[in-house]
Amino acid sequence: MAARKIAAVAQCEYRGAEYLAVRCAAELIDLFPCATDDSAEASIAGDASAALRPGATPIRVAAADVVFRPPLLPRTGAALVSGFMRTHHVKAADDVPAQPNWFFKGFGSALAVGDGPLRVPATFEALCEEIEVVLVYVIDPTGAPVYVGYTFGNDLTDIGHFKRLPGHLAYAKLCQPAILPWLFREPPPAEVTGTVTIERDGAPAWQGAFRTGADALHYRVDDLVSTLFGYPELTRPGTVHYLYLGADKGSYQAGFRLDRGDRIIARIEGYELELSNTIGT
Repeated sequence: MAARKIAAVAQCEYRGAEYLAVRCAAELIDLFPCATDDSAEASIAGDASAALRPGATPIRVAAADVVFRPPLLPRTGAALVSGFMRTHHVKAADDVPAQPNWFFKGFGSALAVGDGPLRVPATFEALCEEIEVVLVYVIDPTGAPVYVGYTFGNDLTDIGHFKRLPGHLAYAKLCQPAILPWLFREPPPAEVTGTVTIERDGAPAWQGAFRTGADALHYRVDDLVSTLFGYPELTRPGTVHYLYLGADKGSYQAGFRLDRGDRIIARIEGYELELSNTIGT
């Protein structure tokens, strides 16, 4: 599948300065200098003229040479990572509720960008990768949620703990989430496909395909979001929300068991993107 021509932006640091990044090739990015440390957030949120340094010329560098940040992660202020349980068609039960269970994943600072290790509980029972579309919302000064765009992430979960104790979903979800830095300024995608490869000791140990996106969900995205943001404690002005929408079945359902040191590599078709992390040792 050819790469989709979608404008994506990211925040990053390069040689001690803040930049907005735009992808121009598989391994190259164009960097646009920002006027202030917090102006990248303003640009991604829509006020590009106020964010970019006047008269500055972009520079082209290797993506490997910059330090990326999660999209719109504030330097100060609240940011919440959360998601919905069993929203995917392949996981929705016959007696599916009108609104799925919602879970708290962590604060924005928990989001892992890059290929580093993901923190997991010392006594995890059985882990499962969950590759998902992640929606990004910002609560405006009036308390209204404003959709900014989407990216992709891995909602790593201690599924073994949840299977043993179904009432402990909240605990099972407290594994570090991974996220891509690229924010796509479009409505949530209808369908996204890709493959997950799990490497152990440097060699492939398991591989499977996944399908996600709005059309893969049992619920309408607008219904999920409107119900969630009907709770005023989640709509305090300035809060940034990262909403993990739901995942297909993965390695756990196929009988594979992740272990510390394993690398999870998710390749997202049509985007030329790869989300790669190891399980922390």
